[in-house]
Amino acid sequence: MDNLVAVMDFSGAYGKESFYRRIPHLRIDCTGMEGVKGYCSAESEKRLRGIVREHGKCGVHFIDSGSYHYLSKLWIEETVPGNIRYNLLLIDHHPDTKKPELGNILSCGSWAGDLVMSSGNLGTLYILGVDDGYAEDEIPKDWVKSGKVRICPESSGNDAVLRFMDEINSTSLPLYLSVDKDVLSSNEIITDWDNGSMRLESLTALLSSIGRKPLGIDVCGECTHVYPSERDCFNAHSRVNESILKALKLYP
Repeated sequence: MDNLVAVMDFSGAYGKESFYRRIPHLRIDCTGMEGVKGYCSAESEKRLRGIVREHGKCGVHFIDSGSYHYLSKLWIEETVPGNIRYNLLLIDHHPDTKKPELGNILSCGSWAGDLVMSSGNLGTLYILGVDDGYAEDEIPKDWVKSGKVRICPESSGNDAVLRFMDEINSTSLPLYLSVDKDVLSSNEIITDWDNGSMRLESLTALLSSIGRKPLGIDVCGECTHVYPSERDCFNAHSRVNESILKALKLYP
């Protein structure tokens, strides 16, 4: 994985943040693209795949709001060779395994489930921090029973989380990492979706405990509707993004 950071800006949020300015990065202007928020049209998916292929050397990808989390699927499919079997660690308040309401379309709420069903080289999808109710309602139970999906829900205690991370680190397969900051408590940051309860120090400790360099890293969860203070909101997100990079040893 190359440490070059891709900053994919759909909402304009990254223009108000500073975390990436001191490190090697490529800022990719995606503002003005249509058919991309929440659901991704076939035409926009084709265009985005082209952008991902063009910047495939970037190993770290900031992909804006959680409404664009489906970009993890595109980055994985376009940058992880088909002959490499891998595990995916998704740290998220939502499982992103729900079937889209608009039929067979790429969406922020279904992309991880799409990979489980379609990616022949995905070993196990590990989901950490997911809301217990969402996990119960939106993750097919046969996926869990078969081991295709392993869950460490929001209600898990510290010992269970440590065992979960030990399991991930003990596997021989390389790891792809995707983080949605809505896993964090709203006391840390405000996101476009409902927040979990994790503290930032817990998230950074988890990231620091990853025992190998990931194949790729995606981070989303920017806030595109600002409340109560724009400056405070974007400063908080910039601080969290910087903390994530430091935990992954990708920040000076």
